[in-house]
Amino acid sequence: MKKHQKFFLALIIILMAQSVGGDLYTEYKRIKTDKLKKEIEQVKDDNQKLFGRIEKQKRDSIAVFDKTNTNMIELNKLKQEKQNLQKQVAQIVEQSWREYRNANYSKYRAYIDSCFTEKEIAELSHYVGVAHFTLSCDIDCNYFKTLDDILYGPYWREFAEFVRSKQHNKSLIKKYERVRRNAESIYPYIYIRSVFYDAGSITKNYKDTITQIDIIFTDAIKSGREYLSDSLYSDKPTHTHPQYMTEFNRLRNVSKIFTTDLYMLIESLFLCGDENVDLNAPLFSNHYNELFRLVQHIIDLTPKIKTCTSQHDTDIKNIETYFQDLRYKKYDEARKKLENLKIELDSYNTQNER
Repeated sequence: MKKHQKFFLALIIILMAQSVGGDLYTEYKRIKTDKLKKEIEQVKDDNQKLFGRIEKQKRDSIAVFDKTNTNMIELNKLKQEKQNLQKQVAQIVEQSWREYRNANYSKYRAYIDSCFTEKEIAELSHYVGVAHFTLSCDIDCNYFKTLDDILYGPYWREFAEFVRSKQHNKSLIKKYERVRRNAESIYPYIYIRSVFYDAGSITKNYKDTITQIDIIFTDAIKSGREYLSDSLYSDKPTHTHPQYMTEFNRLRNVSKIFTTDLYMLIESLFLCGDENVDLNAPLFSNHYNELFRLVQHIIDLTPKIKTCTSQHDTDIKNIETYFQDLRYKKYDEARKKLENLKIELDSYNTQNER
C-alpha cells in the first residue's frame, strides 16, 4: 500500500473512533442524567407514600397492642361488665313498665267506661274519623280512627281541643277532660311522657335534687336500650309480645315521621337535656332494690374503668408519638437525599455544558 493511502486510512480510522467515542460519551451522559432524574422522582414518590405506610404501621401496632396489653384486656373486661349491667337495668325498667301496664290497663279502661253513660259514649263516637290533630310541628295530620283512640288513647287533650273549637257540647267535653285527667292521675304510667305526649313523668330536672344514682341510672337506661335494640330485639318477632303491647303501639304510634313500632316500652322515654330518670319513681318500687344494686355496681366500676382508660390513653399516645417521630425522621432523611441528588444533577449538567 502506498504511503499516502496508509495516511488516509489512518485518518479515517481516527475520525471514526472519535465519532464513536463521541456517541458513547453522549449516551453515557444521557444514562447518567436519566438515572439521577429517576432517583429524584423515586424519592419524591416514596415520600408521598410515606404517610400511608407509617399510618398503617401505627394502626397495626395499636391493634396488636390492644389485643395483648394486660391493661387493655382488663379495660375491655370492665367495659363488657358495665354493658351487661346496663342491659340488665334497661330490661328491668322495661319489665317495670310491662308489669304496671299489664296490671292496670284493664282497670284504666274500666274506670273511664264507668264515668260515661252509653249516650255520652255514643256522642263521643260521632267524632271517630272526624276529629283530628297535628304532631311533628304540624307536619302530621292525624285522625282519631276508633272510639278507643278517643276514650283510652294518649292524645285526649288534643281531642278536647278539637271538639271545643267546634263549639260542640261544652258540658260533655268538660266532663271528658275531667275523666281523662283523673284517669291519668290514678294510673299515671299507662302512657309515659314522650316527645309528643305530656303524661305521667318518671323524671326530674336540676331544679330538683338529682343524685349520682339518678345520673348513672339514666345513662344505663339510654345505653341499655341501645344494646337491647342491637341484640336481643334485633329480630323483633311480634308473636312474642303480649296483646297489651300491641295495643300500646297502636295507640301511641300515630306520627307519620316517628312510626317505629315500640317493641320496648323504654324506647318511648323522652328526656330533655336537664332531666334524669328518677330511680325513686313509684313505677320502679317493685324492683327498686335490684335496680339500686345494679346501679351501685356500675358506680363502683367507674373509677376502675377511668384508671384503665387513662393508662390506655397514655400508652396509645406513646405509640402515636413514636410513629410521629418516625415520620418526621423519614421525611427529613428523604429531604436530605433529595437535596443531594438535585445538587449532583445540577453539578453534572453544569460540567457537561462547558
